[in-house]
Amino acid sequence: MQTAWRSLCVFILVIFLMVYVKQVQAHPHHKVISTEALAKKLADGEPLCLINVLPKIIHDAKHIEGSINIPIGKIESSGKLPQNKEQLLIFYCMGTL
Repeated sequence: MQTAWRSLCVFILVIFLMVYVKQVQAHPHHKVISTEALAKKLADGEPLCLINVLPKIIHDAKHIEGSINIPIGKIESSGKLPQNKEQLLIFYCMGTL
């Protein structure tokens, strides 16, 4: 029963995001990379920190292996960002809707 409830909640949240969230443009100081470029970085073993910015319930249901979850509103206060300020950070969500 709990699994069915959780699946329903994830489904409703995904539908909500698809309907109400507009595509977000990156700040001009930040670089946007393609899915293919990210896949290459991961395949090449490039050191990076991959951060899923969606709510925890969605991250728990499906995420890129090795990513950490920091919901968008908690990035600055989470304490999960790497101490190495030279570390490549890649933030992702559901992509283009």
